[in-house]
Amino acid sequence: MKKSLSLKNSLVVYFSWSGNTRKIAYQINQLLGGDIYEIEAAKEYSTVYREVVSKAREELRSGEKPELKNKLASIDQYDKIFYWLSKLVQYISSSCVLIFIGI
Repeated sequence: MKKSLSLKNSLVVYFSWSGNTRKIAYQINQLLGGDIYEIEAAKEYSTVYREVVSKAREELRSGEKPELKNKLASIDQYDKIFYWLSKLVQYISSSCVLIFIGI
């Protein structure tokens, strides 16, 4: 029998450039319950890996934080927030997460 952990006041936050992290985030969310939120940049990144890494490195060097497509109004209602970030976390997601949490 498959067990599930119920955390109704939880939020799963993820960034997925290729879609792989999205799949995992949805699996985690199905186990936990609660809400799910995808961090998305307002301007889409290239689909070519080397180009997106180069652009993201440039953003980090310049201190540029990409604008987000949507922002959550508040995270106060959540007891637990789980975040799952793609391999590009050191580049793109680091800036997006800082915006998401209000830095």
